[in-house]
Amino acid sequence: MPEAAPVPEATAMAGASIQISNLEKRFGHVNAVRNFSVDISRGEFISVLGASGSGKTTVLRMIAGLEDPSGGHILIDGKDATELPPEARDIGLVFQDYALFPHMSVRENIGFPLQMRGRRKSDIAAEVETILALVGASQLADRKPSQLSGGQQQRVALARALVFKPKLLLLDEPLSALDKNLREHMKAEIKSLHRRTGVTVMYVTHDQSEALALSDRIIVMRDGSILDIDEPNRLYSVPSSSYLASFIGDANLIDGRIRSIDAETAVIDCPIGSVELPRSQVRLEAAMPHDKIRLVVRPENIVVGPPDSMSGLIRLRCRIDEMLYNGANTIYSLSGVEAPLVLAARCGQHQMGAFAPGDQVDVGLRIERSVIVLDDGESLR
Repeated sequence: MPEAAPVPEATAMAGASIQISNLEKRFGHVNAVRNFSVDISRGEFISVLGASGSGKTTVLRMIAGLEDPSGGHILIDGKDATELPPEARDIGLVFQDYALFPHMSVRENIGFPLQMRGRRKSDIAAEVETILALVGASQLADRKPSQLSGGQQQRVALARALVFKPKLLLLDEPLSALDKNLREHMKAEIKSLHRRTGVTVMYVTHDQSEALALSDRIIVMRDGSILDIDEPNRLYSVPSSSYLASFIGDANLIDGRIRSIDAETAVIDCPIGSVELPRSQVRLEAAMPHDKIRLVVRPENIVVGPPDSMSGLIRLRCRIDEMLYNGANTIYSLSGVEAPLVLAARCGQHQMGAFAPGDQVDVGLRIERSVIVLDDGESLR
């Protein structure tokens, strides 16, 4: 697809600040959303991440004015928008199915929001051409939606949502209908559009990789409630619970107990032996000796042979149960020979040896990149 043209001065948008407090939604006796509270800065890209049924789309629909909250408040730029109709909220929307009008051309689809706002035809024509250039879709202007690919339809949907310069852009699973390669391409396009326009974005998704790649912060939801809000690198590197560790990316969760803990270090006993970590790698507010914990080790922090590559690592002897090659790296399913544990390792080409399922290999764990979380019985294993 062609590279998007530089953004004209008039296309710059001023993102809104959003304050949401104690937002709730009840459907009969079911609490679909409970106590949802967050402050979103102007121009921030924030994702709402959760499994199906977590309440994330209901939150977006309440912010958009498509669902009435059962409680709580929504402030946009400091003004209470909780009971405003959708058209009074200055919000752009992109849905999973794009919702383009099939009988209209691309140009007409994009111009429709301006037409509904009573803009002059000459202004509409100019704004449509500007936004078409912004999303790299000028060559599609006279086509109908049925003549567009999925990626092209998504570009048009984004253009229609941005053409009237909204302060807030809401995206509901916008990439889920696209194939993998196109999803990767469109992630970069959305990130670039956000950077160039300055619009505040709330992006709803069940895909962890999308949230990690795009967001300034991520809201993780489960069963209608917020589990955590943090920057992507912190949610991944120092998750606050065993559930989050296994939900945000892949994780090896090694069961253990705290032997001792003070203001500087924690010592745990687990199947790989006695391990000492700095207190900064312990995500426990009130940890005590003998507490059950889980050591979180990401697959990319495990090295699979040879032994001379494991200086400073905790070494184990494991058996390879399975190998999955995916081009950039290989996923090893491992089981301990001397310790009762099962591990997954993600190794790049530089680590690969002439291994096969059934082989016994040396394995090294980068404990300095690991974290201790409370064993709350929650994980996706």
